[in-house]
Amino acid sequence: MKDARTKILNGDVGALPYKRGQESGCDYCPYRQVCGFDVKIPGYEYRDIGTTGKRRSNGSNADGAERRRIAMGVKWTEEQEKVIRLRNRNILVSAAAGSGKTAVLVERIITMLTKDDPPMDVDRLLIVTFTEAAASEMKERIRLAIEKKLMEYPDNEHLKQQATLIHNAQITTIHSFCLSVIRDHFHAIDIDPGFRIGEEGELKLLRHDVLEDMLEEKYQEGSKRFLDFTAAYSTGRNDKKIEDLILKIYEFSRSYPDSEAWLDSCVKSL
Repeated sequence: MKDARTKILNGDVGALPYKRGQESGCDYCPYRQVCGFDVKIPGYEYRDIGTTGKRRSNGSNADGAERRRIAMGVKWTEEQEKVIRLRNRNILVSAAAGSGKTAVLVERIITMLTKDDPPMDVDRLLIVTFTEAAASEMKERIRLAIEKKLMEYPDNEHLKQQATLIHNAQITTIHSFCLSVIRDHFHAIDIDPGFRIGEEGELKLLRHDVLEDMLEEKYQEGSKRFLDFTAAYSTGRNDKKIEDLILKIYEFSRSYPDSEAWLDSCVKSL
């Protein structure tokens, strides 16, 4: 098993994986993210269960040579190479699903860690994803890529250090990153260090309590403007319709970078 693992990380796909129906050995391989196997490359094919040993020929000897050459490293397009190599500027990458954006990002990171002068430390990078699952997958891909490089350069002290630092790398969701910033600098924003994120049910109850107190306060003030508002939008029996309207506007305002500024602009436009 150890020998097979070494061959996979080195890009050796001489032992072609099996396939049965829609299921293949690649579905269960922990090294599939760094393996050079790709059915789109001439000479690459799955072995169907029941036909082991009957290998079909998809090309000439030249195709086989090309397959072996590519197996030693991914062949990037010109646009992908630009994304991997560009430095000291903002980059926006737009591409279809399944086009290799994640693989390009991993290669860009690995290039920063191994080929830049001086090479970057992985814990100095901030890599943000949308979900926790995507963050875990990204960290695993980078870890495997570092491990693959270490097998090529086993005496590289910088790579050995990266293999350790990857466990503390900031590869996370935007929410988790913001949370870590607040926890690390709670003293600067005068917040209790023991704070926690409220559950959705708790937040709903808090919003309801605050809204009730605010409406009660406005009723006690008895301003004509507020009373005209309630007369226009309330059903008369209770304030539920008004509460729903206020909460709907509140939730919509949160889609803006500065919700308070947007609300102020709405008031001024009346």
